[in-house]
This record gives sequence, C-alpha cells and structure tokens, in this order.
Amino acid sequence: MDIPTNISGTESVKAAAPKIWTLNYMKLLLDAAIFFGFWIAYNAHATGRTIHEWFGMAFAAALLVHLVIGWRWVVNIAMRLFEKLPNMTRLGFLLNAALLIDFGMITYTGLAMSHAVLPALGLTGTAGREMRHTHELYSNLAIALVLAHVALHWKWIVGVVRRRIDVVK
Repeated sequence: MDIPTNISGTESVKAAAPKIWTLNYMKLLLDAAIFFGFWIAYNAHATGRTIHEWFGMAFAAALLVHLVIGWRWVVNIAMRLFEKLPNMTRLGFLLNAALLIDFGMITYTGLAMSHAVLPALGLTGTAGREMRHTHELYSNLAIALVLAHVALHWKWIVGVVRRRIDVVK
C-alpha cells in the first residue's frame, strides 16, 4: 500500500476522481471552516466572551477531525522525519507540529480562564492576568503559523478549487 508523502496527505489533485464530493474537496471545506472559525474566535471583542469560548471549543473539535483525517500522513512522516524526505514535506510536518502545540496551548489557556464553557460543565477556571497574556501570545503566534500553513498549501488549495470549478461546469 502506498502511503502519501506530499504535504496535503493525499494523492495529487490531478489524480483525484472527477467527482463533486472528493476527499480533497471535503478536506478543503473543513480547512476553510477551521480557518474562518479561528478568525471569528480570534476576534473575541467582536463576538463577546461566551461566543468566543464556544467557537474556540468547536474550533478545537474541528482541528481534531482534521488531525484524524491526516493521521496516516502524520505517522508516516514522523517515522521517516530524519530520513530522506522532500524539504517541503519536512517543513510541512514541522509547521503542523508547531500549529498543534500552539493550538493546544490556546485551548488549554482558554479553558483555564473560561467563564462560559467550564461553568456549563460544572467546573471553574483559574483566570489570571498571566494566563490571559499567555493566551493572547499563543493566539497571535497562531496568525503567523496559519498564514504560513496556507502559503505552504496554496498550490493544493488552488488545484482543488480549480478542479471543483471544472467538475461543476
């Protein structure tokens, strides 16, 4: 069985079946939802604390789905990280690892100071000034990491969109 080593974790867009609901298209929709969910959650002052917290939890759940979908790629690259791999594949893996750590910290610090999610579960957080600063630091770092992630996958994104447009015509 061939295990893909390209950065998107799937075969090339050109090799995908000309169906409307391809795996690549569904992954792109999930990625777009994650991107816009992050953007909405990032603007806490615009949404209010409660919506910010619940969007953050939905965002974390969507990231877990994203990770599960790409798990085979993650394991394959992790086992071969120090062997010969294309530089973009290695860069993609390291960037994804940084994103995982960063979003893990955003989720942890967000839950630790929660005023809506934890109380809904009968728990209380430990809100503190340092925790808020840490949450903001990781959130700001996420902007740069997400932009780098989108840039790294831009060719794949454009390819999936073009293929989708061709199929719908």
